[in-house]
Amino acid sequence: MMYGKVIVKQDDEMLFECKNDILTNGYRWLCSMWLCESIGSVNIGSKLFTIRTGKGNVPNNHSTTTLETPITIAPSTAFGTGIVRIGNRCETKFMASWPSGILNTQLGELEKIEELGLYFGMCNNQTARWTNATWGQDVFSRVVLEDNAFVPDPTRLVIVEWIIGVDFV
Repeated sequence: MMYGKVIVKQDDEMLFECKNDILTNGYRWLCSMWLCESIGSVNIGSKLFTIRTGKGNVPNNHSTTTLETPITIAPSTAFGTGIVRIGNRCETKFMASWPSGILNTQLGELEKIEELGLYFGMCNNQTARWTNATWGQDVFSRVVLEDNAFVPDPTRLVIVEWIIGVDFV
């Protein structure tokens, strides 16, 4: 069973935790990875990822493929932990941070950060045995923050941790 969660912090203080929502394109990419005959030749670790923020609040549906209203400021740091096994669970964590005040410059008077997206370098032409594969950065997962929408404290660092895992039962 797949699971995931997103944790948002300002400096060391946790603001909230919410459920991860993998999009249709993300599941399609995962399935193609599992079914790939030559997956050993695909260097997935070299494909870039990023986490983005946005101001959109439309719920996810089958056709959601991007953030509704993305903020164009990329995180100043982004890194992943690799795959860790804990009992019957395998998970990976992606983390990104933005310097204090930088996201506030993109918010109008009544605007908040209302959506987050995890972007991966996903193959966009999944052919047999991954021949002629090209990699574009697409949204794998998107979270609409609803009641957790927030305006960052302009004096504090914003940190997003995105955890995705599989429980083997």
